[in-house]
Amino acid sequence: MDIPRWDMTSHAGISRVAKAFNVPASTLRYWESMGLLSVSRDRQNRYRDFSYQDMITMCDLMDLRNLGISIKQMRRFPHMGLDELELLYAEQSGELQKEIERLEATLRKVNASRQLIRQFNELMQSDDVRMSTPDVDMLIPHTNLYSSKTWQKYFSGEYEFGNVQLCSGAIPQSGWICTAAEEDAAPLWVCDKKNRRFAECALRIAVDDRQDSNYQQTRKRFEAMGYKTGVIVSRFVATAAEGPRSDFYKGWIEIY
Repeated sequence: MDIPRWDMTSHAGISRVAKAFNVPASTLRYWESMGLLSVSRDRQNRYRDFSYQDMITMCDLMDLRNLGISIKQMRRFPHMGLDELELLYAEQSGELQKEIERLEATLRKVNASRQLIRQFNELMQSDDVRMSTPDVDMLIPHTNLYSSKTWQKYFSGEYEFGNVQLCSGAIPQSGWICTAAEEDAAPLWVCDKKNRRFAECALRIAVDDRQDSNYQQTRKRFEAMGYKTGVIVSRFVATAAEGPRSDFYKGWIEIY
């Protein structure tokens, strides 16, 4: 039985080649302009005429692209010896490892956000008094908001959004959750884990009207059960359109 083989004498146009490799034809034109491909032209219509060897070159280029190799490195590829290739792959391995670490950190943040939302929804649906210690060690003021270092700390996870209402009727103050005080800002609140009792609560503050919140409603709920209330401290969960668009917080209310 005859076994089908590649016809090394066949040729194809750019549309057929682009479809075969599942890339836009514009990508092939760009690669050609960058010197990665050197495709001959049909003598009659001047269309690009991909040969068998061009297809093999395309295979090499697609392999390199799928490995994340840059255009600059791809241009050097045909002239590399084995040692240079090994070094290229070693460098790319290091870059991919950094990307893996970045993605793992992003995944941890996504999962933490999901967990907070689940916990918040459970609090919303429960009438039980859930005693726990706040996982907010310290809250400092929102200072230096126009400093890149401030936002670097936030995006790295060193800072997180939080809120504290020091007593009934006080305006909730927003701040950064952190583990150490800043030199230029006295803490808004520091957790005293030994001498205070806290119960979990679900908090809401409307985005367009910061006076529209459920802080007083939350206090009245616990006071109706015979508790006195003190500080309410909270950790930001999400901003969502549940009724009026609001910021939602997992909170801890001091009771005694």
